[in-house]
Amino acid sequence: MIARSDTAAGTSFEPFRLTSAALQRVVRIDTAPDNGVRTSTFSSREQAMQRRRGEFALGREIAAQLLAELGSAETAVGVAEDRSPLWPAGFIGSITHTTTWCGVAVALRDEVRGIGIDIERMVSEKDSAAVSAVCLNAAERRLIASCADPLRAITICFAAKESLFKCLNPVTGTWFDFLEAEVTGLDMEGGNVALQLLRSLNAEFREGSVYAARCNVIDKHVFLSVELM
Repeated sequence: MIARSDTAAGTSFEPFRLTSAALQRVVRIDTAPDNGVRTSTFSSREQAMQRRRGEFALGREIAAQLLAELGSAETAVGVAEDRSPLWPAGFIGSITHTTTWCGVAVALRDEVRGIGIDIERMVSEKDSAAVSAVCLNAAERRLIASCADPLRAITICFAAKESLFKCLNPVTGTWFDFLEAEVTGLDMEGGNVALQLLRSLNAEFREGSVYAARCNVIDKHVFLSVELM
């Protein structure tokens, strides 16, 4: 099962740098045996599936709480064919989780057009080349090479692109990959990231459109957010 840690379960913990129009809640999670059942009796694959189901359920539970706080009579979050959340009419949000954290952000659609949040554990030296190959182009690699902490920079870039996709995809209905958006600016000290689209998603969201992401780094994790107002 997924057990919540009391240390970060309070509403005062708000690591995402969102506007006041959005509600957020982030819970620290860890693995615990379910009803006394020994997890060693399950295969590693079964344990992973059990954990993913628990993380999924926890994300929906937190989302329901935030929807209720915003006045929604409907608090169930559906699942689209691509497994993305389907929010009740009049609301928009984003859900993210790792093995350590589960975070949700929700807002009224007439106040916020789109929200994307992402939590990523700091990439390791061993995995950095593989992550870079998936999500970074040549210009971004040069940008990261100039940073004092390349591993943090890689993680921030990855999370920024994930957040941008989560923000824009529900609005445009268009899928795009890591290499169709580019990080053009990275302020490591201020936690600000500039991105631009490298292809048009529709008539409004065109190639060259620019967006701002904001981040916090806490406990070796990056908390990224993008809002579309």
